[in-house]
Amino acid sequence: MRRFAAGWHCPPKPVPASKPALVRAVYHALYRSPHQRGLRLAAGTLLMLKHALRGALFSWPLYVLLLVGMLAPWPGASWLLAIALPGLLVSLYILLKGVHDDYCRLVHGEILRSQALLAVLRPGPDAR
Repeated sequence: MRRFAAGWHCPPKPVPASKPALVRAVYHALYRSPHQRGLRLAAGTLLMLKHALRGALFSWPLYVLLLVGMLAPWPGASWLLAIALPGLLVSLYILLKGVHDDYCRLVHGEILRSQALLAVLRPGPDAR
């Protein structure tokens, strides 16, 4: 939990000091371009979709309990909400942590190509 005390920012990737200033300036100009920002947004969206579908696959009973608790006509159904809501919050935390870790590992600090954008969906330690 201490890791998230400063926020959800990715740790900075070290810039090699051996690179010439011109190379670093070109990298930063390309990294900050609108096209790269759009690719990072698309990669983040794909990661959210990937982890949301994976989470729904593993925690579907929580969603069923939550739906039954909200739609049930009997008055004693509120205990289903009391059971499902903490589990749903834990599932959401795990989802966001997975998206954050994958984004930091695969997207942050990298120059992305549009052709390889779907590589973020591949499982493995390094999908690049």
